[in-house]
Amino acid sequence: MAGCSAWGVSAPCASGETGLAEDAAGEFSLNLVTYVRRARSAWRRAVATFAEVTAKHPYDLLVGDETYEIAGALHKRPELKKAPFTLILDFVGLDAATRSPVERLMVHLWNRAWCGGRGGEQPGADLVLFVGAPEDVADRRFGFRLPNRRDYARRYYRFLGYVCSFNPAAYTDKRRVRAALGYDEHPLVVCAVGGTAVGADLLRLCAAAYPCIQARVGDIRMVLVCGPRIDPATVPAPSG
Repeated sequence: MAGCSAWGVSAPCASGETGLAEDAAGEFSLNLVTYVRRARSAWRRAVATFAEVTAKHPYDLLVGDETYEIAGALHKRPELKKAPFTLILDFVGLDAATRSPVERLMVHLWNRAWCGGRGGEQPGADLVLFVGAPEDVADRRFGFRLPNRRDYARRYYRFLGYVCSFNPAAYTDKRRVRAALGYDEHPLVVCAVGGTAVGADLLRLCAAAYPCIQARVGDIRMVLVCGPRIDPATVPAPSG
């Protein structure tokens, strides 16, 4: 029987950057200027904590998962680095999503700091690991009179490919996978918005669209993936 369901695990809003992003988000969007203005204090606390902990403990290696504020601090203040630092990331550069001149200026300044200016400078990390392939990096400049993003990444980053905890080849038989998950051959739509609650409104829109899709396609199923930070009770799924 066709149906639409919402599932996931709710979690309290974190006091870090994820919570700040969720609080700053509006309907279907997250304004970069608003987010950066609110996140700066969190970044300063993160750098202070990093400096305090690494000064007390003799680590052999420091690894940051998208800790851009730490990488930036190490670039400006090399004396903070007490051990080799590795940065892991999966995107390069920012793009303005509106015509706001303030946002566009902020994006340009951020991208300039990211690449170190016109010539492109060595990142603040000793090693930068990019999860993905060179083709996943936009083949365009960071901004006016700034280097090409893909060329910069090729020069300074090491590409890991796609990091999976499973063998993708084991899921090429669609019929077998559907049977294992309890789905039949009828159309299946899976809606996911990532690991934060920023996309909650988009998920609700998907749920609201289900009756319209069902009226046109017929016996179709929809699964709404709430993840750890969206309470399924806040996503009104159609009956059935």
